[in-house]
Amino acid sequence: MFMVLPVLLLLIYIDNINSNKAEETFRHDIGELVSKFANSLMLNTYSIKQVLVSLAAFPPVKTFDAETCSSLFAEILKQNGLYATIVAASTFDGKIFASSVPFTPYDVSDRQYYKDAIKSRNFTAGEYLVGRATKLSSITYSYPVMDETGEIKSVLAIALRTDQFGSMLPAAKLPDGAFIVVLDRNFTCLYSSDERDGFVPGKRVEKTVSDTIQAMTANSSNVIFESFIGNGLKILCFEQLHLKENNAPYIYAGVITPHSELTKVQSYEFRRNILIVT
Repeated sequence: MFMVLPVLLLLIYIDNINSNKAEETFRHDIGELVSKFANSLMLNTYSIKQVLVSLAAFPPVKTFDAETCSSLFAEILKQNGLYATIVAASTFDGKIFASSVPFTPYDVSDRQYYKDAIKSRNFTAGEYLVGRATKLSSITYSYPVMDETGEIKSVLAIALRTDQFGSMLPAAKLPDGAFIVVLDRNFTCLYSSDERDGFVPGKRVEKTVSDTIQAMTANSSNVIFESFIGNGLKILCFEQLHLKENNAPYIYAGVITPHSELTKVQSYEFRRNILIVT
């Protein structure tokens, strides 16, 4: 027994060093995964902006040529499986006059993406919604179409399917029980790789969760931390996405993991070494 004791003390010392290294590696890997996923989301945002800016300069859009616009929108939709729909709405009555899917003209002037495009006079990112024509969950990006005097004549919009966000995930294995979560600017869940414990698309997360994420990411766009949120879960890492520097975030993407995961990482080597000694 006395001979084993010094060895155990040495193992405890070594385990402390190894645990710190294992935890550091674990956090780094999670941070990398979230950053790559957030980068994929941003690349899609930039791509959508380019499409909308190009469409805004398309003469049939400026002249409200519904048939030509709808045909073009439908062709673009075929080539982009992540899009739910592409539409153009007149600012005269707020109604859709062209769409990538069959439609009967309907009013979208109450939609936030429509209001934001007119207010900002620029490219905007919306919030969670379910399409009236497609019935698909999405986040919608919009852009105003102006005439030569600068008057806004219509609003173009592309809805990005949130149920397809999983296809943008890096080919990396998450820790056991962990899952990716994407929230909009209102902390409504856009996507969850494991729909449980309050993280369900279309549902706003609990205020304690949104307050924690907001507080911890207030001074940095990419934060790795541990914060317990109940139900046996903790927030491990979240990253903000911004359309422009100093703008409010329009998306939060991160990882939720069980309480036990870091403990498992830290204690594995120690348990193994103890078994060898004893």
